[in-house]
Amino acid sequence: MSLVSSPTPNPHAHKYTLDRPVGATMLNFGSDKEAAAHPLAAALFQLHGVSNVFLTANFITVNKRPDVAWESLEPEIVAIISAYYTP
Repeated sequence: MSLVSSPTPNPHAHKYTLDRPVGATMLNFGSDKEAAAHPLAAALFQLHGVSNVFLTANFITVNKRPDVAWESLEPEIVAIISAYYTP
């Protein structure tokens, strides 16, 4: 599986592009409660500082709180997404 992380114009959002579709429809989760029924989004919300998860086409955008550094989140986000899409 190919997974590429890239910054966005929003400094609190990163885009994770995959080599496969991430779902049949566009999904946006603004809280852990909203994400509870979606295993990937729920797992991402377990990370300290995640504030929004957006899935569409072949990418996932994860937003974080301003007080949390990407350096602490990035490896964990990549690990969760990779595990979810690896059989």
